Amino acid sequence: MKRLYVVFLVVLLLLGLFSCGLRIPEKAPEKVSVKYSRTLEFPITTFEFNVQNFVSDMISSIQNTFSVIKSDPIELTYATSVELSPASILKDVEKEIKKQLDNFSQSFGFKIDVQNFVQNISGTIDLPNLPNEKQTKDVDVSEIPINDITLLQDQRVVIPANSSISIGGILSNLPFDEANFKSAVISLEPFVNGLAIEIDGAAKPFNQSVNNLFIKKSSTVLLKNTTSSLIDVTITIKLSNLKLNYFKNLDVSKVTDTGKIPISIPESNISIANENWQMKLSGNVEQKLIIPGFSGSLKQRLTIKSGTVTLGDQSANDLTLTVPINEVYFKVSDGINVSGSIELSGIVSADFRTQKPKVEITPNFSLKAVKDYQINIPVEKPSTVISIKFSEDSGYMVVDFSGMDIVNAETRFGDNVETGSQVKVNFKNVELPNNIMIKFEANITSSSISYEANVPSDQNIIIKHATVSKSLVEDKKVDINYSVPDMIKNLVNSLKLNVILKIDYELKGVNNLKMNISSNLFDSGTGLQTFSGTGSHNLSSNNKVIDFNSFNSFTLKIEPSVDNDITISNVNLKDGISIDFKPTLQTLEVVEVNLKGTDYKLGKLLDYDFANLFPSDLTFLKEFDYDIEATLRLDIENATIDPSIILDISGDKYTITKSSPANIGDKIEQLLKEGKKLTVEATITTGSGSLQSSSVLRFSVNIKIPFSLKATGKEVVMKEDNMPANLSGLKDVADKIKKAEIRFKKWTNNTGLNVSFKLKKSDNVLLNTSISTDKPTISLNANQINEIISGNVKYVVSVPINNELSLNYNGRLEMVPYLYVELDAPVEVPLK
Repeated sequence: MKRLYVVFLVVLLLLGLFSCGLRIPEKAPEKVSVKYSRTLEFPITTFEFNVQNFVSDMISSIQNTFSVIKSDPIELTYATSVELSPASILKDVEKEIKKQLDNFSQSFGFKIDVQNFVQNISGTIDLPNLPNEKQTKDVDVSEIPINDITLLQDQRVVIPANSSISIGGILSNLPFDEANFKSAVISLEPFVNGLAIEIDGAAKPFNQSVNNLFIKKSSTVLLKNTTSSLIDVTITIKLSNLKLNYFKNLDVSKVTDTGKIPISIPESNISIANENWQMKLSGNVEQKLIIPGFSGSLKQRLTIKSGTVTLGDQSANDLTLTVPINEVYFKVSDGINVSGSIELSGIVSADFRTQKPKVEITPNFSLKAVKDYQINIPVEKPSTVISIKFSEDSGYMVVDFSGMDIVNAETRFGDNVETGSQVKVNFKNVELPNNIMIKFEANITSSSISYEANVPSDQNIIIKHATVSKSLVEDKKVDINYSVPDMIKNLVNSLKLNVILKIDYELKGVNNLKMNISSNLFDSGTGLQTFSGTGSHNLSSNNKVIDFNSFNSFTLKIEPSVDNDITISNVNLKDGISIDFKPTLQTLEVVEVNLKGTDYKLGKLLDYDFANLFPSDLTFLKEFDYDIEATLRLDIENATIDPSIILDISGDKYTITKSSPANIGDKIEQLLKEGKKLTVEATITTGSGSLQSSSVLRFSVNIKIPFSLKATGKEVVMKEDNMPANLSGLKDVADKIKKAEIRFKKWTNNTGLNVSFKLKKSDNVLLNTSISTDKPTISLNANQINEIISGNVKYVVSVPINNELSLNYNGRLEMVPYLYVELDAPVEVPLK
């Protein structure tokens, strides 16, 4: 049936084919032709131009010359100027004078006042750290002795020869459920030869020490007659010399005389400081017992002492005990001693076989108060004085404390002693250096304690006499000798100026301080001057003429004139002793400059080698045309002279006047393209005449090189090289090439460059196309691919003639072209 169904389907299929007009061959073909497609790729080159990387390289090469502007397009800029004017001609002189006067103000003089001593009598107190760390110790107990236990009392036993009897019932009255004796003796009275005992199947000797004897109420006990005769005897059996290391539900009242088992806790000694003062603590000490396998009743006791002072004593029927600290004083040198005990009672269990009990002691202390605590504060004499002593009628300073409240204090300073709840440092007749000793009792309010002194408003501390070394002032001076700059000396005959130097001074406790002042800038205020009190002193010149034919340097000298050490008497410390001088150059005004009318070389203003600008793979940038603006200008304001500047620009001469500025952009472009050095040197010719106070003569150089480029008159080749050399194998299948293209694995171009791709063979251009699209693909015809296969074809990546571009800072050009070839390969496949 299945075979008939298949035949029926075949007939239907044949009828269908004939109905479609298909002709069925009379016999099957011997072979079939099939076309396979195959693609080949040949890399051509890799080219990358990253403007940011180019800028980074430029910055490294142009240090201290051009500046790079990271704009769109990027730019190189350079700007400098040389100015000659009455307002600027003495700028460097003015700067040097101000600098030295400022240094003098900072270094000269001294000050002694209350603040000196407040700083001296200020600080912190570092009390000892309290011992709040938990301590864990072993309780030295591995066994507990108990009283003898009678198992059999005056009992007659009859045992036939070589037989045994069970007496397990004698264990029912044991005072525990089970126990392990670290050591024990099974006593037999009277001793009977041939009588032996077995406990749970193990033979045990009579009247000898047995180690690790384990017994339960349910243990089996046999008495054995090991002789060949009948034993008939009245005996007593006891467990004696008992030392337990494990017990379960032990009735302590039946194994001890007192009904208790005492255990000693090891002492803990807590040291604080080996110092002779007292402290008061608050808080508590917690003791925790760790007893292996413990259950039942216990009482623990903890005693805390320091020397003979009891700080705490308490007991508890628990594994944990907390003992409050009595707030009483104790000597810190005695430390703290913690001791205790344990008592087991009632029905208890414990296991000491493998682990001893432990005790954890955790102090929780806070410092409440201190007593007889002493601090010593050295008070040095100020570094500015040789000696200092305070008067008979001097008062005191008060030392205030933060972090504690003084209850009572004794303060010694010199021969002075002050007592009370306030710390008073009495300066009466004290000579420095000296030492302040403060012994006090205080309540502690903070863990951080500091102190600072102050002088009460009703107290006065009088310096009876102090001596200040003359070297303190005589070594401090102003000494300016500033040579006239070459440019001024060579261009200027003379100038007229107004100058004022003001000295503000304040002297406290010191009178008649003398200063020698000399200068070739000032006409008044110089010579030996005497200063007292508070005031100001002026040095000045009005319309002073300086002739630079004989004037070689600007000089100013201010130096104290002190014959002996300075003695100070009867000065209130609140008023203080001080010497303060602040000289200030208030005016330095040049009102007229008379010029010589001569030449002066300003030197080399710019020196840069364009050979360093472009890396080797970017030298094509030299081929573009640049629009460079490079202006050289001479500006003259409010002056009748007619100066000029002679410039040497890398060997070419330029003359600049007020009416004839110059633009050397073309010259710079030439040097850039040739990769040569750019140097700018200047010589000024002033002409004779005068500059008034508002006159300005300014020569400026401003160069701007924007990278907005143009390929004028010729294309700019960015890269040129031979096509791949491994294409000769395509000759044999040239007639099978279905498609050939130049494709790009990578293509990015946001530089502003309009790029063309060219193929050429000698002078014959095979292909020239723009590749400015996003994903360029260049189709090749049969002639072009055949020329490529035959060899000697070059590719050229270039910017076309007259194309403009702008190198933007974020610009990047990256291309990875390759030759794509698709082959049709017919193949005959035999069917037989």
